[in-house]
Amino acid sequence: MKQIGTEKKMEKVYTELGKTVFQLYQEGQQNLLESGNVQQQLSEIQQQLGKKNMLDDKIREIEETYKQKVAKAKEKYEMRKGAGVPPEPATEEKTEEPPATDTGDASGTASE
Repeated sequence: MKQIGTEKKMEKVYTELGKTVFQLYQEGQQNLLESGNVQQQLSEIQQQLGKKNMLDDKIREIEETYKQKVAKAKEKYEMRKGAGVPPEPATEEKTEEPPATDTGDASGTASE
């Protein structure tokens, strides 16, 4: 799924950012935000957050659509149930079994 890939990419970028910041700190650099590497990694994080938010929005939209369909189906079922209307038959075709053949006597065994 795209969401998992995006989250993994974000974790990787966060890790790299942390390494870069710590390295610059050890070198004694005072303003870490002026570093080109830090700026690039922050930009990458913003892009990944945008992708994640977009995917989260799509997931919420799909979930909402599903909930609406379920609610509509339940409502339709309740209306039919209240009106005494039998449920609609399934759309798949059912094969009928051939009628049982009469064996001759009531015991179910063939007469001799």
